[in-house]
Amino acid sequence: MKKRMIGLLSVMALTTGVSAQDKPQQRNDRPQMTQEERIKARVESLNKELTLTDAQQQELTKIFTEQAKKMETMRASAKKDTTANKEDARKAAGEQFRKIQEETNTAIKETLGDEKYEQYQELQKKRMQQHRPRPDGQGRPDGPRPDGPRQPDNFGPDGSTEKGME
Repeated sequence: MKKRMIGLLSVMALTTGVSAQDKPQQRNDRPQMTQEERIKARVESLNKELTLTDAQQQELTKIFTEQAKKMETMRASAKKDTTANKEDARKAAGEQFRKIQEETNTAIKETLGDEKYEQYQELQKKRMQQHRPRPDGQGRPDGPRPDGPRQPDNFGPDGSTEKGME
């Protein structure tokens, strides 16, 4: 009886492990969207909030598509980069990202005009607050960090910028 029970439990454990590996890793079990679908959804969402004209929707689609192409090119070149100093590569990628973002925002402002662009910026701020965890860890989807808020490496045990190691 014990052998059957152990055998049954091990088969169940193996089956569970195998079936878990078969499922693709998806965030919140949402289906994966293509780049075009994400851009379309983004423009539709902006249209609901800002009541865009057809011309504005088409222009934003072009802008977001161009931004996505630039970002993909940047990511591909970052993967190919085999420099020894990863920190320099990371800084360069950050600067490149900011440049792409500035170009995109300039084009969006030209398309939307001043009033709708301000509304767009407010929507972006709200969106960032929803997706970015707060420093205290309360914005985490699974609750606060178990070990408390994370501090940068240059902080000492008392929270000061000195390490306290003398």
